[in-house]
Amino acid sequence: MYIYCVYKSSSHFGSPRVLALKIHALQPFSLYDRYSFIWGANSKIQKIPKHQWFDKREVAVSMLLRVVRLIQLVDATGLEPLAAVEVPVKHNKIRKLETTADHMTWWQTKTGSPVVFVEPNHGRSEIEAEIQTRGLAAFTIKKGVGIYEGCTDGLSVVIGNHNCPELMEIRQKIGALKPIETQEGMVVQEMPFIDALCKTKQMGVAKDAIHI
Repeated sequence: MYIYCVYKSSSHFGSPRVLALKIHALQPFSLYDRYSFIWGANSKIQKIPKHQWFDKREVAVSMLLRVVRLIQLVDATGLEPLAAVEVPVKHNKIRKLETTADHMTWWQTKTGSPVVFVEPNHGRSEIEAEIQTRGLAAFTIKKGVGIYEGCTDGLSVVIGNHNCPELMEIRQKIGALKPIETQEGMVVQEMPFIDALCKTKQMGVAKDAIHI
């Protein structure tokens, strides 16, 4: 699967530029895209609205890395994000953090057990203390593995119910994941928008064609 982002040229008359990253994924992009904090990235460039084109290349790269962390976590754990605007009923019984509810998303395990992600920009020590003091069925994720990673001190917290049998297994699988904080080791293709369109036509239906 190729994941695309578009960023605007620094010149008023310059062509927007396309970043393309090939990544192995077990699910269609539509499943990963349920995660609320992905925008301006898609497996089909025509599905990226113009208002989601990024102003700077580094911001587009940051979003690509977020998508990579998302796919890595989903494929390793089997967790699925839910495209929900309001809290799903079965998630109401989860004892959540009192410290923060920043960047909260709702997930489910392979067996349908509810899980909540909270991804604040800071506060690891305070949150870990709250988990310990209140006895929550929760754990923090090491830097570079959590999905959002909004700031330097960004972290992710996974919260479930004490009767969720998969929570420990999920924690172990997430703990084994590789931190992804930079594009080191990744081959990010870059080209002007029009060249990306032309390249697609030339490659036709080739196996590794970049589908625009």
